[in-house]
Amino acid sequence: MNKEIPQKVKEAASFLIEMYGDNIEYLGTYQGQAVYQYLFPEDTATGYPFVFLHNGAGEVQKITGFKTFKILKAAKGLDDE
Repeated sequence: MNKEIPQKVKEAASFLIEMYGDNIEYLGTYQGQAVYQYLFPEDTATGYPFVFLHNGAGEVQKITGFKTFKILKAAKGLDDE
């Protein structure tokens, strides 16, 4: 999906962008919020993914850890619930 990344999401991910470059992808929605994932370069060893939820009103929530997998699955339309 190709969607312009909101500036607030880029600001929330600025620490990643400074280290690895500007590589954020829109994935869909989760509980009414737009879901953006930071995509690390392939040769980078990382832990859990970084997901950013944007509510459309300028608020961004950064999520990492096990919960990211549930959000990613739902945003990609793979959620069984």
